[in-house]
Amino acid sequence: MAKGYKESRPSSVLQRAQRLSNLAAINLRRTLGGQATPVRENTSESTNQLQPGASSEAILVSHARHEKERGDGFQSKLAHLGKKLAKVTAAKANIEKQMVATENRHTEALAQSEGYIYALETRNEFLEDRVDTLDKKQQLLLTERHASRMRDARAPAQTARAVAKERQNVYREQDKENQNRGSTITLKDQNGIIPDQARSMVMALVAGGIPESAVPRSLVTFAEYNNLEVIGCISARSVGRIVGEGGVAAQIQAAGILGNAEGITMSGDGTTHRHINYESRHATVVDKDTMKPITITLGITSAIDHRSATQMQGLKDNLQDICDIRNGMPSVHTQGSTVTPTMIGAKIVASHSDHANDQKLWSEMVRAWKVHCDRVLRGENAMESMSEDETLPMLCEEVNIEVSAVGGLSQWEALSQDERDERGIAAYRRVCAHFGQPGLSVHFVKQMPIGVVLFMRY
Repeated sequence: MAKGYKESRPSSVLQRAQRLSNLAAINLRRTLGGQATPVRENTSESTNQLQPGASSEAILVSHARHEKERGDGFQSKLAHLGKKLAKVTAAKANIEKQMVATENRHTEALAQSEGYIYALETRNEFLEDRVDTLDKKQQLLLTERHASRMRDARAPAQTARAVAKERQNVYREQDKENQNRGSTITLKDQNGIIPDQARSMVMALVAGGIPESAVPRSLVTFAEYNNLEVIGCISARSVGRIVGEGGVAAQIQAAGILGNAEGITMSGDGTTHRHINYESRHATVVDKDTMKPITITLGITSAIDHRSATQMQGLKDNLQDICDIRNGMPSVHTQGSTVTPTMIGAKIVASHSDHANDQKLWSEMVRAWKVHCDRVLRGENAMESMSEDETLPMLCEEVNIEVSAVGGLSQWEALSQDERDERGIAAYRRVCAHFGQPGLSVHFVKQMPIGVVLFMRY
């Protein structure tokens, strides 16, 4: 039977399907007739040879089931391969995404590198231009240095020639003036005005030690010995006025120098001559143009005694006088550049005196006054930013103290205007000193603390 099966095995799919349908019909008939074992077809290699007693229908059924199992296996493998394909596709998409991100990063890094390279190239070009500019400037400076050295080498000869030429010009001008004025000297013109040249001669003679009463006769004697014609005459009174005007000019100059100085060294002492006390004072400052010290005299005044307090008060009065003279100039009122003793006192940094006890005490008084003036100025600066409600109560209190000191309001009204102004200024300075003390005024502390006051005595 197995041999016959092999011989009758279909070669085409259609024949095979027909035989399977026939086997299905046979199985159906057997089932209806009471036969329980269906006919199967087994196409595996293990069943190629039919077992004894097996029918062709059973072989076909077995073969069909085997094919179905193979199909189910193929479907399972296909589903598994689909899942693997999905994973591979997702991995591919992730890799492509990473590749795109990496490419973007590389593009950005390349752009940044190109920008950095461009910036470096630009910086390099700028530095090269700068180096070229500096080289040119260096060459120019070297040329200027060489020219300066050459000018310095020629300067002495040029100066000598210029001095000789200027001397010749001066001599020539003097000859012209002598020819024009006809060998005359004018002490007073026809309008009664003493010319500046005569004033200069008067002050020079007085400074040389000639008494004021002998100056007119000295001028006439000088003119006679030099064959000069004297035009006009001056009196001893005019000489005194000329000297007084020179003293006023000297005080104005001294006030200006002290007002513009950065630091002042005060010196002074007193003496007695024929039972009259005299005080002499000097101030030393540094000239801003030459950076060399210059000493100016503040004059010689008389005093009632030789005590340190009297000398200190004399210094204050002396500074007040020269400041009043300078502040009275019309130009000061228009420009607003006034100078006060407080401003001068705040600039004192040292005192110069001998080793006497009264001078030691005077130096301590000068130091205390310097601190007071410094606080007054700082207080004024602080009060400029304060309201009247903050300063007016204390100012009224200080003015009331001054009124009480003179004996009441009636006595205050009896004082002259100058005395009342002086006491009012003193009250104002006390208020300024109060606000100028460190720690008592917020405005002052914000500006500048006093700290350590530099003061020396030698």
